[in-house]
Amino acid sequence: MTDAILSCSGISMDFGGVKAVDDFNAVIGKGETVGIIGPNGAGKTTIFNVFSRIYIQTAGTLAFNGESVDHVDQVGMARRGLSRTFQNIRLFSGLTVLDNVKVPLDYKGEYTMAEAVFHLPRRNRMEKAVAEKAMQTLELLDLAKYADSSATALPYGLQRRVEIARALVSEPKLLMLDEPAAGLNPEEVLQLVDFLKEIKSKFEGIALLVIEHRMDLIMNLCEFLYVQNFGRTIAKGTPAEIQEDDAVLAAYLGEENI
Repeated sequence: MTDAILSCSGISMDFGGVKAVDDFNAVIGKGETVGIIGPNGAGKTTIFNVFSRIYIQTAGTLAFNGESVDHVDQVGMARRGLSRTFQNIRLFSGLTVLDNVKVPLDYKGEYTMAEAVFHLPRRNRMEKAVAEKAMQTLELLDLAKYADSSATALPYGLQRRVEIARALVSEPKLLMLDEPAAGLNPEEVLQLVDFLKEIKSKFEGIALLVIEHRMDLIMNLCEFLYVQNFGRTIAKGTPAEIQEDDAVLAAYLGEENI
């Protein structure tokens, strides 16, 4: 696929002889929404951690935007255009919503210690630019009215949105969401689906990769799915194809012994 944002071949990840991921192959194209599903312990988050370079794979190759990233670290991957969220919300307590969203842009502050201490013009210009970019992202996602609120004092569903806004402020090419619907009630899940679809319409060309147990989100959002079980891919296809796959049904529901 010539417009692949991320592709991997033969990705495996071992932990002390335990194979958490075994020969995973995937391609995620520009603008696609792809899901990875499977029971607990299937290796889904391990795949995310390899993609974001928290882990370096035991075997296999990984490419991002057509470039090998096998030896790239987490910072390098983020600067190439990959951003992610985690299963547990990781907002900074004590910071406002705006300050939380500013955090990923801190690296743009290329000023000296002296300029920071004495608030010299270059430091002030850069800090203003960062604040403006963060506010633009909040406005784009209809979150600007919470800019001065304590991020961790917001309702859980809004905290999820702020976390996603923080991941989007750097304008990634690929946004990876690790169980974004965790802790949400059914109504909030539907709102989240609409929110993510809105992101796709406002951030042109962005690709989404989603891990989720909530099938109501996955089936309404994703165009293509990979199903993992015990570290291996047991099925891949459209949501309609996956729903009819016997191996998937067996993994989720168990097989009847005859």
